[in-house]
Amino acid sequence: MSLDIRTRRFLSCLTLFCFNGIVFNARTAAHFQSLRSLGFPALLGSQPEAPLTEGSDGALYGTTYGAANKYAGTVFRMNKDGSGYHVLYKLSLTGGEGQRPFAGVIEAKDGVLYGTTFAGGASGRGTVFKLNKDGSGYAILHGFQGSPEDGAGCFAGLLEGSNGVLYGTTIADGSYGGGTVFSLNRDGSHFQILRHFRGGDADGAVPRGGLVEGLDGALYGTTSRGGISNAGAVFKLNKDGSGYQLLHSFAADGNDGKTPWATLLRGSNGVLYGNTTEGGTTNGTVFKLNQDGSAYAVLHTFRGPPDDGVYPIGALVEGNDGALYGTTATGGANSDGTIFRLNHDGTGYTNLHYFDSREKDGAFPRAGLIQAGDHLLYGTTQEGGASRMGTAFRFNTQRNDYSVLHDFNFSGTDGFYPVGLEVSTNRSVLYGTTQDGGSYRDGTVFKLNADGSEYTVLHSFSFPQGRVPFGILPTADGLYGTTYQGGTNDLGTIFKLDPDGRNFTVLRYFGEFPGEGAHPLAGLLSGGDGRLYGTTRDNGPEGGSGTVFRLDPSGTRYEVLHNFGSIDGDGQHPFAALIGGTDGALYGTTFDGGDTGYGAAFKLNKDGTFYSLLQNFSTISGEGQNPFRLFEASDGMLYGTTFSGGANGSGAVFRLSKDGSGYTVLYSFAGGPYSANPSAALCEGDDGALYGTTRHGGAENVGSIFRVNKDGSGFEVLHSFSATGDGGHEPWTGLVRGPDGAFYGTTYYGGELGLGTVFKLWPPQTPEMISLRLTNSTIAVSVAGAVHSQYQILRSTDLTNWLVLTSFTMPSEGIYSCQDTAPPRQATFYRAAWAP
Repeated sequence: MSLDIRTRRFLSCLTLFCFNGIVFNARTAAHFQSLRSLGFPALLGSQPEAPLTEGSDGALYGTTYGAANKYAGTVFRMNKDGSGYHVLYKLSLTGGEGQRPFAGVIEAKDGVLYGTTFAGGASGRGTVFKLNKDGSGYAILHGFQGSPEDGAGCFAGLLEGSNGVLYGTTIADGSYGGGTVFSLNRDGSHFQILRHFRGGDADGAVPRGGLVEGLDGALYGTTSRGGISNAGAVFKLNKDGSGYQLLHSFAADGNDGKTPWATLLRGSNGVLYGNTTEGGTTNGTVFKLNQDGSAYAVLHTFRGPPDDGVYPIGALVEGNDGALYGTTATGGANSDGTIFRLNHDGTGYTNLHYFDSREKDGAFPRAGLIQAGDHLLYGTTQEGGASRMGTAFRFNTQRNDYSVLHDFNFSGTDGFYPVGLEVSTNRSVLYGTTQDGGSYRDGTVFKLNADGSEYTVLHSFSFPQGRVPFGILPTADGLYGTTYQGGTNDLGTIFKLDPDGRNFTVLRYFGEFPGEGAHPLAGLLSGGDGRLYGTTRDNGPEGGSGTVFRLDPSGTRYEVLHNFGSIDGDGQHPFAALIGGTDGALYGTTFDGGDTGYGAAFKLNKDGTFYSLLQNFSTISGEGQNPFRLFEASDGMLYGTTFSGGANGSGAVFRLSKDGSGYTVLYSFAGGPYSANPSAALCEGDDGALYGTTRHGGAENVGSIFRVNKDGSGFEVLHSFSATGDGGHEPWTGLVRGPDGAFYGTTYYGGELGLGTVFKLWPPQTPEMISLRLTNSTIAVSVAGAVHSQYQILRSTDLTNWLVLTSFTMPSEGIYSCQDTAPPRQATFYRAAWAP
């Protein structure tokens, strides 16, 4: 037994089910519903800055400090061949959780993952956390409180000592503001500050690296400041905090390094090895020293591009061949960083790999390497890769073989920032585009059902195919659209693909010929004559004022129908798609230009003849400015919105005859709760009213959905978007009518991950089934709805054939009840329908 929601054109309702005397009660939620939040949560994560960890199960574990707008980093798992990437936990910006995990996680002897965050926690100063390897059991073990009793800001990860206790460092606060060394048990108990760094000649300060345990059981680490020259130091202390010694103070000049950031490596020979981010000459060093501070030596001084790296931040690792391996964050042949090798004595220095972000390689490896059980090296890069948001990579020292295992992506390869939505020709599926995201961060085409199910990314754009798509046009033979940039000249493209995403084809690369148009900012129009029509913002590589063009669907016979700015007072820079009037002509707008520079409405024939300006928008008091797409309503009039202007400067709704006469501002937006800045076309509802969206205004000034009659009366805000909820905010595009008569649209921001949403809005007249009551073989049906609207109550036993029980006008109370005195004996469904 369940509730069943069914809809059809002119009829939208909640169906209630009555069976064997059991009554199901429900009242519909608000008429607004978020259907889809863009982004794949299990696959997101970006900009890793931490080394990987090999788990006891053979998998790799790591962190990313970038995720999505509503999240503050992730913990992830992946297999060593790059497969099976999965986000185990998303750190949140709310609820006192940790944020920005710059360090990796470790697996302790109990098989649990432990890590640190730079920020977050109850005091916002970072945390120590734990997490099971299946993603369960997340818990904050300690939230740092800051000065004077506690540290703040963990930049490095944890060490599990031979005694099973966890040890770490903070870069700030403590009694003297120079950071701390701390310890705690794996259950979070017995947290202690072992060292408050003072800085100055006799002490270090600001430890960015973590700790390593020496053969003598003591803890060793580095500080990036302090020491004799305030250039950083190497220190030692016992696990109980006693026996603190400054083993080496780096020099501020000369050949010595300075400013070490990395955790030390204890080599198999018992010697300590490390990096400095600066010094030597200017580009950093590799150094060694004994555990008693003796025998300090600089093993390598980085020379910088093109032959050598710069800025070694990550820790060194000792390979199974006995050599030392590491990375530099920048430098090398492409200035994107390097992987290097050298012997324990500093000989045999070799650059093994130059990162190259131009080839979809990673860039800026800020973390060190690990050597896994398969004797291969693994690491991460902060940037680069196919999505430009970082990579995980593998390096085989035996074959000098490098490969990218995973491309991190802000949205988990989903598109984000949606800018278009249309309904398929059979009115069963929604198609849309996103400006950003996808596998290559160049935008996507997606589809989903009207109930939000079966969401699919049909195509991820890459630069050669075009990037930043702005519209999609479903037709009987496929999907057509435009991209604002990309292609062979980075001036945009026209593309086609099948409804299932196959057979993607670029039909036109803009910029091949002077004056042909460039940078289309809107989708296409099917002219009903076998041609596609569209606009471009510019004329070509040198700019210009834009064009109107037409194209055969095969990609041949491209023609420019009109060059904007070619006549006095002409409009310039069309931002919106064309519409086809019922008279067979084309209508459109330009965002600026015209007599006073605030845009124009125009008309022209499909062969480019008889171009005429219908309206020049101006600074006249109360008139709209900067118009978007027109819409022809059932009364044959043109309606549209302006982004600015109107009586209050916040935009307007206007009406215009197709001959250019009768321009009237119907409604001026007032900002605030009354909405502001519409940036999309209007849509006509079944009640004959106009529906639209505003980018700003509403209760939280992040957009709204509104309704207004064609004479300008009856304006009301139907929905105010929220910047904090999951319903999305800032709808940049307008509404489209779905197969069920409801309105569908997108928001550019917001949703679960902050990457935009697809939403649905039922008309205000949509009825709400309140209850069914069975009494003595009579069923009482109660319905709520809009006062004075017309409704029907229907009954069915098979959800296919429906009998109208009654038709009625909703009374002033907004609730109506009727009696079904002869209900069927089998399972019965009831529904209410709006009957405009």
